[in-house]
Amino acid sequence: MSSAAFVQSLVTEFDCDVAAATFLFVEYFAHLPQEVDLFWRGRFTVAPVLFLSNRYLSLLAQILSFPNPQSDKRCSV
Repeated sequence: MSSAAFVQSLVTEFDCDVAAATFLFVEYFAHLPQEVDLFWRGRFTVAPVLFLSNRYLSLLAQILSFPNPQSDKRCSV
């Protein structure tokens, strides 16, 4: 693989990561008022705890897996 093709694959991978992160954050902010009404104002039972842990653990995983542009360690495409 030539260096130009390698750089292009990294740019494409980064663009896809940015698009996925943008979609995730827009979805989180769009549904935040409903989430506050349904889950944050009531009693904490098993259902809200499971919902909130599932929702925010996936957000945390997305943030932690976002590529660092200053790092020279990249996953292969």
